[in-house]
Amino acid sequence: MKPLSFSALLLSVLILTISNVFGQHSLVSGKPIKLNPDSTYGRFALPSVNGFMMGTAHVNDDAYPDLFLYSDKYNPGTFLYQFEKFGKDGTPVYSDKRKITIPFEKETQNKAVILENDRKDILGYWAFGNELKYGLFDKKNLTFSAPKTINVKNLPGGITHFGVIQLAASRYLFLFTVSDTVRSAKYPATPTDPARRHQYESYGQEGFWQQQLPKSGIYGAFTDRPDVSTLDTKALTSLTQTYYSLEGYTLYTLQGEQYLIAGTTLGNIHAYQIDAQKETLSERGYITDPEGQTLRNPAIHGYLTYFKSPAQQGLIVSSEGGIYFYKSDEKKNKNGSLVLRKPVHLLQSNPDLYGSSLVVPELVDWDGDGDLDIVSGTSLGYIYFIENAGTNLNPKYKTPVNIKAGGYDIYIQPGYNQDIQGPVETRWGYSSPTVYDWNGDGLPDILTGDSRGKFNIYLNKGTRTKPALEPEHPLYLDGLDVHGAWRVKPGVGKMAGKNTYVMIDTDDEFHLYRQLDNYNLLDGGKLTIGDSIPIRANFKKGGEIGRSKISIVDWDQDGVKDLLVGTPRYATIPEPKKGMPFRLKDNGAAVVFLRNSGTEERPVYEYPVALKFKGERINMGQHECGVATGYLGGNSLNLVVGSETGRFYFYKREDLDWGQKAK
Repeated sequence: MKPLSFSALLLSVLILTISNVFGQHSLVSGKPIKLNPDSTYGRFALPSVNGFMMGTAHVNDDAYPDLFLYSDKYNPGTFLYQFEKFGKDGTPVYSDKRKITIPFEKETQNKAVILENDRKDILGYWAFGNELKYGLFDKKNLTFSAPKTINVKNLPGGITHFGVIQLAASRYLFLFTVSDTVRSAKYPATPTDPARRHQYESYGQEGFWQQQLPKSGIYGAFTDRPDVSTLDTKALTSLTQTYYSLEGYTLYTLQGEQYLIAGTTLGNIHAYQIDAQKETLSERGYITDPEGQTLRNPAIHGYLTYFKSPAQQGLIVSSEGGIYFYKSDEKKNKNGSLVLRKPVHLLQSNPDLYGSSLVVPELVDWDGDGDLDIVSGTSLGYIYFIENAGTNLNPKYKTPVNIKAGGYDIYIQPGYNQDIQGPVETRWGYSSPTVYDWNGDGLPDILTGDSRGKFNIYLNKGTRTKPALEPEHPLYLDGLDVHGAWRVKPGVGKMAGKNTYVMIDTDDEFHLYRQLDNYNLLDGGKLTIGDSIPIRANFKKGGEIGRSKISIVDWDQDGVKDLLVGTPRYATIPEPKKGMPFRLKDNGAAVVFLRNSGTEERPVYEYPVALKFKGERINMGQHECGVATGYLGGNSLNLVVGSETGRFYFYKREDLDWGQKAK
């Protein structure tokens, strides 16, 4: 074979170098944006809206435990994440996911637990009605053996959340969450008739929720083996341990004392000292931070496991929209409470850019350095700033940081009675921000919708390079704070030379307003298809209304601003019988284009069209999707869509169509 000439060799090296550089590009049309390629690790990105903790075990036989998660129905699967290293602050860093085979014909959503015993056997357990099925994990082939069955007796109902821990050699504890199902005459069971359900699943005249809030407690069984055929359970606590549910169980050992750690739906973390001889649990205690304050998980849910290695140990808690690490210094405080450090995000090597679940992006130069950053809402209720450390052509998006207002993190939490779906939604904020210079001072402000159905503004009183937001302030219409459908991102922009505001009103219809001043709007009337048909957002009631994310943008580049709307699956824009995307064959959260065939002074919209990517409709699943446009990744007006899984999908304009060729 003839050797390469020097010039040919130089050319090949140049091509390889260029390939390596562009191979790290964070923008690929139709794919999620990657975290800054200069970073070796970032926030752990859950496989779907949720990632349910199964547990940790040593798969590759080193001293550092690997992580098992299973996913929800939106992206089902069971996944292994292998430990790689520690981050700068000592937080564990895990690999990308590897899908593993479970011993069932189809992927299952049954609750699942991993147990590694003192013999280094790894057992998987799955719940089926009043039974557990279990199998032995094969570390080489990443599969489980054929399942065997454990009959679980004496539970008041079927198995929901459960745990399995090893207390000592040949001593195990199986744990089961049991709900308080007792209903008083004041709080009858919810009727099954959907037409009557809303009168029960609502707030009464006094502002109180009309159903009794469920609570739960712990049943359990102490055994000598992890593979018994029958479990005779008994109550280990009262059924009043927490609102809603205890969701995860793990073991923590401190100075010879063994504690059951339990996560809860609303975020508190419980501790129970275990007496293995008497087969009892102590009264409920709480995990506190070093200042003595009870720890509450930053997101709803608490599926947990304990990470223990020679170098570091702590609690890992998975939630909707995030997975967190609570480092342990192996201490109690003066009151006898177990102490863990405040939570930080668990880390992962080379992850997708991850903004928690149900992200709502805006492309904007937030820090005044000339490139497009991302400002994003999330189901957690935070609003994130995601800095672009690169350029618009080749962006390098850094790890999200919380945006503050009035000196505190923006953190929308509806609490007991500010969410239409009731107190169970207390931890979901669904922040939906639009960034726009509302008061004309040259600084980007933030205008929001959220889970409370409130529409507020955060005015920017900082500088162009250092934004500083004032606390949230309501917008008013005729002296009453503006109110409408929940989880709506308002469309804000200049139309016909006037600041214009579009939201979904209490009729679940698109409504236009004009700015009066910083905090007041003027009613501009309902938006219509043609001259007279109001644009209806959804066909369902209750929590299925609203949810759309609205952008005012000249999408077809004809000089007149249109509407681009990210929808939930159940949206039926513009009318219930034929509207989209739900009435489409492949329904799912969509990006819908409403062309303005009128003027900006008097907009008139055409029947909507769902955007397609390379001939296939953009489908973002169940809940909703956010949309943002900008000259990112080239000289054309491109699209970024936020998904329910927390990813930001990039689409080049040339790959999109909406019933006409892209301009």
